[in-house]
Amino acid sequence: MKPINALFSATLALLLTGCWTSEAPLMPDEVMDTPSLSGTYSRFEGEVFTGDRYVVSLDGNELAVEHSEFGNAAKPAYAITFDALVDDLYLAQVVNANGKMEAYRMFRINDDGNEALEMDFDCGDPETALPGVESDGTDCQFSNYDSLKKAALARANEFSEQSKGAVIVSRFERILLD
Repeated sequence: MKPINALFSATLALLLTGCWTSEAPLMPDEVMDTPSLSGTYSRFEGEVFTGDRYVVSLDGNELAVEHSEFGNAAKPAYAITFDALVDDLYLAQVVNANGKMEAYRMFRINDDGNEALEMDFDCGDPETALPGVESDGTDCQFSNYDSLKKAALARANEFSEQSKGAVIVSRFERILLD
């Protein structure tokens, strides 16, 4: 499968603590899923509209995204690939327009794709105990997908059962369906 060019570019400003990343993308093609995302989305932090709009159109296994901020001209976004975890939670691998690995995030995407919640993972002892994971105290650096997937599944289960292990950063709401 090809990477999914996805919405959510501004959400990935990576100014938050607890970031998960790697030197290069780790997600193998065979685990990639394509959640139902297409249309025009607005980004919110809490209930506050950020001014970001994303036009997402499906093209085979890819979502082509145009991003604009407060009506400015659309710019290329990130490429995001997804791996289904549990329930409606996905691990998202975010690569910038230059092909550089940016971050891993968790998304809760409802079945019809009308809303997506972006979440930042915690980084702590459960992750650093896995092989190939290093931490600077706030960020986790992964060197293999097996450890990344184990950590993501553990945090997804923790979030599903106890609403812990990840923090909701942004909400994307579809305002127009293609």
